[in-house]
Amino acid sequence: MLKNVYLSLVLPLLLIGCTQQFVGEQEPIKNEVKTVSWDTLVSTVNIGAYQSVGQQHDKTVRLVLNNGQVLQAKEPNIDDIYEVVKNCKKCVNKPFLTE
Repeated sequence: MLKNVYLSLVLPLLLIGCTQQFVGEQEPIKNEVKTVSWDTLVSTVNIGAYQSVGQQHDKTVRLVLNNGQVLQAKEPNIDDIYEVVKNCKKCVNKPFLTE
């Protein structure tokens, strides 16, 4: 009888405790910057699945995707990314940062 009580009360608690460790843990998103071609970056912008885009004085453009991944490329001319975003219908109201 005592054995049945033990199994019916303690065993479920042990299982819940073990399960919580795996359910609650998620692999963190790595914010490593991945360098891609300018054409790849433009195509990704036009899909609209990003959080923000920004350009630097050295013509580096960084794109933060919805999953946190960061892509970067060199734009051929300064402000080329501005024209891409301006002509993108899926990019409305997305943050655009510039130095």
